[in-house]
Amino acid sequence: METIKPREFLEAITEHQIFVPKDHHFTGPAERQEPENHGSVFHIEGMILANLAKVLGGDVLEIGTQNAISSRYISEGLDQNGKGVVHTVDSYQRWHEDPSWPRIVPHACHSTDFPVRPCSWAHIDGDHSYAGVVKDIEVAQACGCSVLVFHDCHERLLQHQPPSEAILVIRDKLKQGWNLTYIDTPAGVVVAEKCQEKETTKKSSRASRSTSKTGGKSSSTK
Repeated sequence: METIKPREFLEAITEHQIFVPKDHHFTGPAERQEPENHGSVFHIEGMILANLAKVLGGDVLEIGTQNAISSRYISEGLDQNGKGVVHTVDSYQRWHEDPSWPRIVPHACHSTDFPVRPCSWAHIDGDHSYAGVVKDIEVAQACGCSVLVFHDCHERLLQHQPPSEAILVIRDKLKQGWNLTYIDTPAGVVVAEKCQEKETTKKSSRASRSTSKTGGKSSSTK
């Protein structure tokens, strides 16, 4: 698994045309706003989601809504692309349909009860247990997602209570047939792309190799 810094990943997938979204910790209804480091994505991680949405477009499956902060980053990226909605799934759904955010489609259900529909890629940030991540991957694959983006993959989160075991599942279940990139963000993000459709990650891989030549990080996660 290659490791890359966030800025280098963003420059690679956007060909140095990085889109800077709003800070969506402070957009949307007041009751759905929160500062960084309260359980949702950090702003730099939201930037990754927004830029992936801008580059990839298409309908997105998001597992784990919470206050829909990451959903709003994805939505803004889709606005830039011009196509797609984000189906955000959570059994404890806090986000309701809002005409101000027409690209966010909430589903109040467990991921395994989500009605399968074609989606181009997925953001997986739901049940962080080993079994839960495995099930979420299966749902994403059933929807035809060729790119999987995982949040909370930093090694230190294995020590949390409850732990985030996403990185263990990625190593066990996606070691073959997937091109894996670890992005060194505060919570740790992994982008997994099917090998036969790896154009986005090819770009990030080239950037990762370039940084290693200039004294960047090695190819192992923290």
